[in-house]
Amino acid sequence: MFSRLDLKPLPQPIVFQQSFVNNAWGYQNRGWFIDGGGVVKAFQVREAALWHPVERTGPDSGFIATDALLANSNVETRVVYTIPLLELHKYYKLLQKAAEGTISERVRGAYDAGLVQYSGFVWDDTKKLYKSVLLGISGDWTQNNTHPAAGEIRDYLDAINTFYADSLQVWQL
Repeated sequence: MFSRLDLKPLPQPIVFQQSFVNNAWGYQNRGWFIDGGGVVKAFQVREAALWHPVERTGPDSGFIATDALLANSNVETRVVYTIPLLELHKYYKLLQKAAEGTISERVRGAYDAGLVQYSGFVWDDTKKLYKSVLLGISGDWTQNNTHPAAGEIRDYLDAINTFYADSLQVWQL
């Protein structure tokens, strides 16, 4: 286990991310992420061209490059909250376990509601890319990572989401 004095920020631009994307009435992409230092930052992307998604096809499907992750972390943001490094390290270790989980089939949930997605990023030393670890999707579709660690992380990120939601009253998106 870690000593609080031994803990250092994780060397990656984004560790966890919650996003809401909806194209029903024009492009909407907003949410928050937690960086390697435990800083929770809200973001809003007004143009799809400014966002770098995880690769969906080809040999790098499910991965994202460091420069793309960095660019995403630098979109219009503001600090919402900071979590202790001890918590960040705890949930990152769980994320490494969840990365081995299986993903359930997508089930239709709604229409034109958009998607809320929780995910995390784990460095893959072989590919020299970040693996996107899906934790769960809800909205137009529902899909979940079935590993028990993924559920524990989602519960934790739901609590972080409360700080984000409360902050929206102050920051108009």
